[in-house]
Amino acid sequence: MNSNHIKSTTILLLLVALVYVMSACKSSASATSENIAFQTVFKDNFTPLQEGCFVLNSAQDFAQLKDENFIKRLSNRDLTNETLLVIVQKQRNSGGYSTEITSVENKKTQVVVNYKENSPAAGDMTSAAITYPTVVVSLPKITKKVVFKNHAAR
Repeated sequence: MNSNHIKSTTILLLLVALVYVMSACKSSASATSENIAFQTVFKDNFTPLQEGCFVLNSAQDFAQLKDENFIKRLSNRDLTNETLLVIVQKQRNSGGYSTEITSVENKKTQVVVNYKENSPAAGDMTSAAITYPTVVVSLPKITKKVVFKNHAAR
Protein backbone atom coordinates (compact mmCIF):
# COMPACT_ATOMS: atom_id res chain seq x y z
CA MET A 1 0.00 0.00 0.00
CA ASN A 2 1.21 3.44 -0.76
CA SER A 3 1.21 6.32 1.74
CA ASN A 4 -1.60 8.17 -0.09
CA HIS A 5 -3.90 5.17 0.29
CA ILE A 6 -3.07 4.90 4.00
CA LYS A 7 -3.76 8.64 4.50
CA SER A 8 -7.08 8.35 2.64
CA THR A 9 -8.13 5.35 4.70
CA THR A 10 -7.14 7.09 7.94
CA ILE A 11 -9.08 10.23 7.04
CA LEU A 12 -12.12 8.14 6.09
CA LEU A 13 -11.98 6.26 9.40
CA LEU A 14 -11.65 9.53 11.32
CA LEU A 15 -14.68 10.97 9.51
CA VAL A 16 -16.74 7.86 10.26
CA ALA A 17 -15.71 8.07 13.94
CA LEU A 18 -16.59 11.77 14.03
CA VAL A 19 -20.04 11.13 12.56
CA TYR A 20 -20.60 8.35 15.10
CA VAL A 21 -19.59 10.59 18.02
CA MET A 22 -21.76 13.46 16.75
CA SER A 23 -24.81 11.23 16.42
CA ALA A 24 -24.26 9.87 19.93
CA CYS A 25 -24.09 13.42 21.31
CA LYS A 26 -27.28 14.36 19.53
CA SER A 27 -29.25 11.42 20.89
CA SER A 28 -28.04 11.94 24.46
CA ALA A 29 -28.99 15.64 24.30
CA SER A 30 -32.51 14.82 23.18
CA ALA A 31 -32.81 12.23 25.95
CA THR A 32 -32.51 14.97 28.61
CA SER A 33 -35.98 16.31 27.81
CA GLU A 34 -39.25 14.61 26.94
CA ASN A 35 -42.74 15.98 26.49
CA ILE A 36 -45.34 15.24 29.14
CA ALA A 37 -48.87 14.63 27.89
CA PHE A 38 -51.49 16.96 29.36
CA GLN A 39 -55.21 17.60 28.99
CA THR A 40 -57.03 20.90 29.07
CA VAL A 41 -59.53 20.75 31.93
CA PHE A 42 -61.17 24.04 30.96
CA LYS A 43 -60.62 27.59 29.83
CA ASP A 44 -62.32 30.49 31.55
CA ASN A 45 -62.50 34.24 30.95
CA PHE A 46 -64.86 35.53 33.59
CA THR A 47 -63.56 34.46 37.01
CA PRO A 48 -61.61 37.33 38.55
CA LEU A 49 -58.48 35.51 39.66
CA GLN A 50 -55.12 36.93 40.60
CA GLU A 51 -52.74 36.99 37.62
CA GLY A 52 -50.10 34.28 37.76
CA CYS A 53 -49.03 30.71 37.16
CA PHE A 54 -50.04 28.14 39.75
CA VAL A 55 -49.09 24.51 40.40
CA LEU A 56 -51.74 22.55 42.30
CA ASN A 57 -50.44 19.32 43.83
CA SER A 58 -52.61 19.14 46.95
CA ALA A 59 -55.88 20.45 48.34
CA GLN A 60 -53.91 23.08 50.28
CA ASP A 61 -52.61 24.52 47.00
CA PHE A 62 -56.14 25.58 46.02
CA ALA A 63 -55.87 28.46 48.51
CA GLN A 64 -53.55 30.23 46.02
CA LEU A 65 -56.53 30.79 43.71
CA LYS A 66 -58.54 32.78 46.28
CA ASP A 67 -61.92 32.22 44.60
CA GLU A 68 -64.34 29.71 46.13
CA ASN A 69 -66.42 29.19 42.97
CA PHE A 70 -63.34 28.51 40.88
CA ILE A 71 -62.00 26.13 43.52
CA LYS A 72 -65.33 24.25 43.56
CA ARG A 73 -64.98 23.64 39.81
CA LEU A 74 -61.71 21.81 40.53
CA SER A 75 -62.62 20.12 43.82
CA ASN A 76 -63.44 16.76 42.19
CA ARG A 77 -59.89 16.35 40.86
CA ASP A 78 -57.69 13.60 42.35
CA LEU A 79 -54.47 15.41 43.22
CA THR A 80 -52.87 12.23 44.55
CA ASN A 81 -52.39 11.08 40.94
CA GLU A 82 -52.36 14.30 38.97
CA THR A 83 -51.07 17.85 39.02
CA LEU A 84 -53.11 20.82 37.83
CA LEU A 85 -51.48 23.81 36.20
CA VAL A 86 -53.39 27.10 36.17
CA ILE A 87 -52.31 30.15 34.15
CA VAL A 88 -54.21 33.41 34.58
CA GLN A 89 -53.53 36.50 32.47
CA LYS A 90 -53.96 39.95 33.92
CA GLN A 91 -57.37 41.62 33.73
CA ARG A 92 -58.29 42.59 30.16
CA ASN A 93 -60.77 45.25 29.08
CA SER A 94 -62.29 43.21 26.25
CA GLY A 95 -62.73 39.70 24.93
CA GLY A 96 -60.48 38.09 22.35
CA TYR A 97 -57.69 37.12 24.73
CA SER A 98 -56.74 33.55 25.58
CA THR A 99 -53.96 31.52 27.12
CA GLU A 100 -52.67 28.29 25.60
CA ILE A 101 -50.20 25.77 26.98
CA THR A 102 -48.15 24.60 24.01
CA SER A 103 -46.00 21.93 25.67
CA VAL A 104 -44.82 20.56 28.99
CA GLU A 105 -41.23 19.30 29.03
CA ASN A 106 -39.81 16.91 31.60
CA LYS A 107 -36.18 17.92 32.05
CA LYS A 108 -33.57 16.45 34.37
CA THR A 109 -34.18 18.78 37.34
CA GLN A 110 -37.38 20.62 36.44
CA VAL A 111 -40.56 20.65 34.41
CA VAL A 112 -40.87 23.47 31.87
CA VAL A 113 -44.35 24.66 30.91
CA ASN A 114 -44.35 26.54 27.61
CA TYR A 115 -47.36 28.74 26.99
CA LYS A 116 -48.48 31.72 25.00
CA GLU A 117 -50.92 34.51 25.66
CA ASN A 118 -52.99 35.32 22.61
CA SER A 119 -54.52 38.73 22.04
CA PRO A 120 -56.92 39.99 19.38
CA ALA A 121 -55.45 41.39 16.19
CA ALA A 122 -55.91 45.08 15.44
CA GLY A 123 -59.39 45.57 14.02
CA ASP A 124 -60.82 42.28 15.40
CA MET A 125 -64.36 42.51 16.74
CA THR A 126 -64.28 41.77 20.48
CA SER A 127 -66.81 41.78 23.28
CA ALA A 128 -66.90 44.77 25.60
CA ALA A 129 -66.34 42.95 28.88
CA ILE A 130 -63.74 42.69 31.61
CA THR A 131 -62.03 39.29 31.16
CA TYR A 132 -59.43 37.20 32.98
CA PRO A 133 -58.11 34.69 30.42
CA THR A 134 -57.38 31.45 32.26
CA VAL A 135 -56.43 27.90 31.31
CA VAL A 136 -56.34 24.83 33.55
CA VAL A 137 -54.60 21.63 32.47
CA SER A 138 -54.03 18.29 34.15
CA LEU A 139 -51.03 16.03 33.81
CA PRO A 140 -49.59 13.06 35.66
CA LYS A 141 -48.33 13.90 39.16
CA ILE A 142 -45.11 15.91 39.13
CA THR A 143 -42.86 16.69 42.07
CA LYS A 144 -40.04 18.58 40.36
CA LYS A 145 -39.72 22.34 40.30
CA VAL A 146 -42.03 23.83 37.64
CA VAL A 147 -40.86 26.73 35.46
CA PHE A 148 -43.36 28.62 33.29
CA LYS A 149 -42.10 30.17 30.04
CA ASN A 150 -44.30 32.65 28.16
CA HIS A 151 -43.74 32.58 24.41
CA ALA A 152 -45.83 35.63 23.57
CA ALA A 153 -48.04 35.30 20.54
CA ARG A 154 -49.61 38.26 18.82
